[in-house]
Amino acid sequence: MKIRLIYIILIFFSFNTWAQDTLNFKTVDATSYQAYINKDWKTVIRIGNQALKQKIDYYYLRMRLGIAYFEKKNYRKSIVHFEKAMSMNNQEVVATEYLYYAYKNIGDDIQAVKTLEKSDTKFANKLFLKQTIFQNIYAFYSTRIYENSKLKDASLPAYQSEVEIQKKPIYVEQYIPESYSNYQLGTTVRLSPSWRLDGSFQYFSTQKEQYILDPINETSKTSNVSQNQWHINNTFQLSNRLKASVFFSYLSQKYNYISIKSNQVPVSYEEIQNGKSSNLLLGLGLSTQQNYYDLEWSASFFSNTTAPILQSNLSLKIFPFGNRALFTESGISLLKADSTAPKPIFSQSITYSPHERISLSLTGNWGEMQNWNTNNAYVIYNGIYNLTEIYQTQITARIYKGLYAKLYYQYLSNTSDIFSKSLFPSNSEDTPQVIDNTKFNTHSIIGGLIWEF
Repeated sequence: MKIRLIYIILIFFSFNTWAQDTLNFKTVDATSYQAYINKDWKTVIRIGNQALKQKIDYYYLRMRLGIAYFEKKNYRKSIVHFEKAMSMNNQEVVATEYLYYAYKNIGDDIQAVKTLEKSDTKFANKLFLKQTIFQNIYAFYSTRIYENSKLKDASLPAYQSEVEIQKKPIYVEQYIPESYSNYQLGTTVRLSPSWRLDGSFQYFSTQKEQYILDPINETSKTSNVSQNQWHINNTFQLSNRLKASVFFSYLSQKYNYISIKSNQVPVSYEEIQNGKSSNLLLGLGLSTQQNYYDLEWSASFFSNTTAPILQSNLSLKIFPFGNRALFTESGISLLKADSTAPKPIFSQSITYSPHERISLSLTGNWGEMQNWNTNNAYVIYNGIYNLTEIYQTQITARIYKGLYAKLYYQYLSNTSDIFSKSLFPSNSEDTPQVIDNTKFNTHSIIGGLIWEF
């Protein structure tokens, strides 16, 4: 029995070797074309590579191989075959189009433009005119639902007697969010083949309640807070695999107290107090794109009202199969304010595209994220609450040609500190002290559209 099995295996491998050795142009062309028609990309790749090893090489074989790798989202390998096809016929519209988008999908905008320059097709001429015009426009809206964000019963420190309170009266306070809404508008402009500018405007408004307890009164203040954020991110393609970015954000906040209620004298006022503040964030970054990984570093300075913040980021994106259909991204950020030790923030995500029209992503972030910024300051978590965890799911779907819809769900874990302060501060020892906190969760829904030209 064993001898018979070995005999069958030897016959199989001998037949397989014979089949490979007897490949010819007619066989390769017929089988690869049929696999291409059936969209059997694995078979196209297998037959095509066998043919190339036996020196069978022609334009349509390269095109089928390039398209097969492109459909498998292995853009770098598809580029090799499209480049070869272009060298055989640089007037072919299909090769030009696929090669252009392959370079765009790996972020190599310089080579994408050079592809258009080398071709004289109508497609190339049409796209080349768009290189200095708008690349896309987008709009997003988000809202939040707060869970367990009720005011926590607070009391004056138990160790203080009434006599001590009379000598040095103190009060405790905490902030609790009640509502939130946000919208964002943005666009991307190609200023030159190697210079891309992303600009966006973001507005959010929130309502919060401040709870104050002193030796005499229990007071709650309801206030509105709004913020405008203008964001600019310049990206420069330094070489085929290296990019640099320079970005900044300007934030303008406004707030006003719209009501005050006291247990001693019930009162209600409209806009009894107004205030304004502004902050600036500046940063720069470098990134490199390789066959199986992307590496990115960035650093920023945030002129926060309480204390300036320095932040550095490092992220590694890995493509285990050499394509963009599946990849993971791991990151770490370090935040440093004044003389305090840097605080680490860890990030991990995984993205999968089961279909060319759909992309799914899961992301987690852990650390003390107050005043943390992500994606070159595209998002800044500059609230007054201590954000410790973020979990996010994202789905992106192409609904019509260049029109994409995005939907996010975020789960955020927060704490609101309860402070003890002196009513009449006299020296540096009267700085606020954290005596307790309230934990609450936030559910955030974000949706929007991106129109790519």
